[in-house]
Amino acid sequence: MRTQHRAPIKVLAFVKLGGHVAVSTVRTIWPLMELSKRADFDCKFIENAQVIDILSKGEENEKLGGYDLYVLSRLHGPIGDQDPFVFCTGRIVYEIDDDLTDTYRDFGEAEWVKGTINRVSAVTVSTPYLGKMMAKYNKPVHVCPNYLHTDFYKQTSMAATRLDDRLTIGLVGTRTHWGDWIEVLPDLKKIKEKYPDVQIIACGYNPPYLEGVIDSFYGALPFPQYPNLLRQMDIRLCPLDSSDQFNLSKSPIAALEAMASARPSGDKVGGAIPVCSDHPVFRGTVNNGNGRLAKDGEWFPILEELIEDKKGREELAVKGHRWVCKERDLTQGAQHWARAFHSITGRTR
Repeated sequence: MRTQHRAPIKVLAFVKLGGHVAVSTVRTIWPLMELSKRADFDCKFIENAQVIDILSKGEENEKLGGYDLYVLSRLHGPIGDQDPFVFCTGRIVYEIDDDLTDTYRDFGEAEWVKGTINRVSAVTVSTPYLGKMMAKYNKPVHVCPNYLHTDFYKQTSMAATRLDDRLTIGLVGTRTHWGDWIEVLPDLKKIKEKYPDVQIIACGYNPPYLEGVIDSFYGALPFPQYPNLLRQMDIRLCPLDSSDQFNLSKSPIAALEAMASARPSGDKVGGAIPVCSDHPVFRGTVNNGNGRLAKDGEWFPILEELIEDKKGREELAVKGHRWVCKERDLTQGAQHWARAFHSITGRTR
């Protein structure tokens, strides 16, 4: 008897490549590229500006029709009575990795998010807590944790030039971390006083309260060069304000990126060591085998230990890099997206 093979699930994702390249890449482009290696998926993505151009020319049926699943990757906007997705021939998924419900921080986007989700079949999110936040819209929610294309981080970081060979502690992020980074300010002041040869840097954001504490500031880089920033530090601090409930929806991606960004560590290859808040976001991901968790007000003794124990620091860097490549590479994570998409389309494997 000849085995019949079902046609693959055809997926078309609409992504932002202007301003949200990192989000679109990690949450949509990379997972779809990995799924396309499988026989049960045929995935493509298109930039949102191209979609607008296609719609303006009336070419939507020809160029956008015929897919089983459409993914809106952090795309939402004003939606009135007219259905903007009338051209979609399959189910629609809203993909989000941040809490934009305006519950804890007012981004002014809650109504847009609600209007968009009302028109879709399901939602994909990066964390269980964010899933709970999105569940209030009464649509099926699927949790697809963040996984990384670890080769990208490794190769880009290894090829980057290290600008200062001093032992370096770094912060990386945007202005949204104003309330997070201030948590480590007293500890960094102690480090600077006791270990003047240790360099402290900030990347992407330089809040005024860090004046006199950091030695160097590096501006943001395009996502394809992002691991170059992580290459400049040996220890990446990932503090979160425990009083800000918005942070509960975040993922531990900052720690994963640190571990994935490779560099020589002794005679082996290691990543930057993540030292993170002892917070639900990082618990279960960061542990003594791949990084460190710090309780509020207790960052200094952890950093002091890492500074003084060079051998232990190098071993931890190696273990962290090996762990993230084995446990959180996208080849492992694609299964989450596959399960979600099969469920949403009603297609059994």
